[in-house]
Amino acid sequence: MAFNEQLTDELLLSFLKEYVKKDKTSHARVHVIFKEELKMDMNIKSPYARLDALVCLMDDITRRHNLQDVFNSDAGKKNWVRFMLNALQPYRLRQHMRTIVEITRPELQNNPELFFEEAGRQIPMFESDVAMQNRPGSHKRKSSEMGHAKGSNSATKFSKQEITCFKCRQSARASDV
Repeated sequence: MAFNEQLTDELLLSFLKEYVKKDKTSHARVHVIFKEELKMDMNIKSPYARLDALVCLMDDITRRHNLQDVFNSDAGKKNWVRFMLNALQPYRLRQHMRTIVEITRPELQNNPELFFEEAGRQIPMFESDVAMQNRPGSHKRKSSEMGHAKGSNSATKFSKQEITCFKCRQSARASDV
């Protein structure tokens, strides 16, 4: 647009539509932002302090990305609960709370305060999982430790074993069958 053109409502509206289309910081990125940044700090000893720190982190992320208005509506409150639920650790606590939110007490889906209270009641029950998770070397076992070594398949597992035919009751090696 040249400077000598008069700014009309139509020109302004078309400019704003194009600008909004190019805006990558819109609410469409909210899910990505919280998935990347909202993590429970498992180094905090107290389960209640971990939960409080998670809520504080949620508030901090919301403020840093200027997303305060995102959680005001009913759908926004539901998203707040969903983001918090996905950030809960350890895994068994997250699964337990998911069952409560989705099945036992669905009213928690739209109420962050009630969700926070319920999570506070449930979190102490999973402290043994936290201790296990924080132990050195307790990360996910490698696939070879779980019997899934590279290149292995079910045929090679049985190749040296003897199997018995159910029909004739004769033994044979699995590789011969």
